[in-house]
Amino acid sequence: MDFDYSPKTKELQARVLRFMDDHIYPNEKTYKQELLDNTAAGKRWSALQTIEDPERGPMQVFERVVVVSLAGEPITGPDSLRIALVERAGATVTLGVVRGGQPLTVTAAVGSRP
Repeated sequence: MDFDYSPKTKELQARVLRFMDDHIYPNEKTYKQELLDNTAAGKRWSALQTIEDPERGPMQVFERVVVVSLAGEPITGPDSLRIALVERAGATVTLGVVRGGQPLTVTAAVGSRP
């Protein structure tokens, strides 16, 4: 049996990794600092400039959803979210999110990385 990923899956993985390398990882430190600064100023739910493109406006890849807690634990940035997800691989968790300025609670199944 061939357990290798299909060419389409490999191409999609490569696209996601390129996007992460080009846009997400280089901005993690800036994102975290901006979130901390906004929180300290009492503006935790303000739009972050890290996510804004001054020339194009907000990213329109998908509707903006900010994860603020996972299984009751506060999420303070990308690192705490990544760690919390890895620790709960295979579980179903409750996420506290803010979408469109409205706090919501959603349930999600946490996958695991290959």
